[in-house]
Amino acid sequence: MILRYLSTFVLLLLCVSQSGRVGGQFQCKDMKNQNVDWFVFYKLPKVKGSPSDSVADGTAFLYLDKNNKQWVYPTMNMLDGNHAIAYTLQQYYDRQDDSMIMSIFYNDEHPDNVTSSSLGHQK
Repeated sequence: MILRYLSTFVLLLLCVSQSGRVGGQFQCKDMKNQNVDWFVFYKLPKVKGSPSDSVADGTAFLYLDKNNKQWVYPTMNMLDGNHAIAYTLQQYYDRQDDSMIMSIFYNDEHPDNVTSSSLGHQK
């Protein structure tokens, strides 16, 4: 159970811990690619037959941050590259070969690609 929330916690911890540092190397980014102290990105469940394509295919999400404390249902989906998670992680991808950057990633997929459509899947 604890491992389910580890990746979310790590991303949040990265953002919060770096936000207070002067000259911090990484910073949480909002939906407009501006620095923000924290954000919440909530993936909506896949709902077959939904009139919304992103809800029907499971790529819809809700978003809020320190400056906008009301849930927003964005027009883009999770696969688009213009949202808070993409902007925040892009800082790492731009510097992934930097020997001064340490990274830890967690994936809860089964190692032999066994998947389940009836069990929850968290990142």
